[in-house]
Amino acid sequence: MEGLGGEPPGRILEGAFQYLVDVLGELKPLAYVTLSTGVEYALYLLRDGEVYVAEGGLGRVVLPYVAGVIVEAHTHPASCLPSGRDVDTALARYMEGLYSSSIVSPSCTLITYRVAPVAEEELEELKRGLSSLDPARGGGALTRSVRAVFIE
Repeated sequence: MEGLGGEPPGRILEGAFQYLVDVLGELKPLAYVTLSTGVEYALYLLRDGEVYVAEGGLGRVVLPYVAGVIVEAHTHPASCLPSGRDVDTALARYMEGLYSSSIVSPSCTLITYRVAPVAEEELEELKRGLSSLDPARGGGALTRSVRAVFIE
């Protein structure tokens, strides 16, 4: 199977994942600010390549809906595990074509990312997988379409 510019799809996705790791590294210093202040920050990568970082409030980032987001990430003060609201947001965004939803904390980074389009029938399984993540058990496949990786 041939992907973009003759590159195999697996290599394209591997490159996209490495780019994602690099971009999320830029959010790590803000996770320390979140730890000391409680103010969360969000990073959005749009389809056109624009990257936006927004300052939220205490314990959350609430922004108007932004279309065309392919990567979203935000900081947490202590853990990189998703809250119930984070899970619901990720589910909705994955159905819209999101590539990755991530949480960056001082102690770890959780990266969830698509390897295939998310089908509606996967949503319950994905919700259970996102809700039961544990850094001690590591990441892996949450569904046939979504993977999770923990980075310290």
